[in-house]
Amino acid sequence: MAKRCFCKGAKICGIISEAEYYGDKPSFLAIGIGLNVENDVSIIQAPYPVTSMKNELKADIDSKEVGERLIQYLDDYFSSINKNEVIREYLSALHITGKRIRVRVNNSYVEGIAKGLDDEGLLIIDKGHNEVSSN
Repeated sequence: MAKRCFCKGAKICGIISEAEYYGDKPSFLAIGIGLNVENDVSIIQAPYPVTSMKNELKADIDSKEVGERLIQYLDDYFSSINKNEVIREYLSALHITGKRIRVRVNNSYVEGIAKGLDDEGLLIIDKGHNEVSSN
């Protein structure tokens, strides 16, 4: 899943996540966060407007401090919430709900309409005649 974050209509960061399962057991989960802190946005070629913290605040930004504060915020945030809150927030950011998707599951593909997540956080796909989880 990829998510773009915008400031005044211009992309300032992106979040991407990927998970892999072996059978029904999770092997890994990777989450990447890219935040435009001091980027020279004039040289970035993208099909949408792009900005940075430095560009928006019109000041030099300490990228080390931004990183430290972001890590502290994430640690505090994930230490204080429960699974249902995580699933609810993830669902609100899931841009594929209600759309036709194709998901690779092991060595085959499942196609259908993304319905949401089950209690374990697995994607529910409506294949027309039944619903399946993406594990």
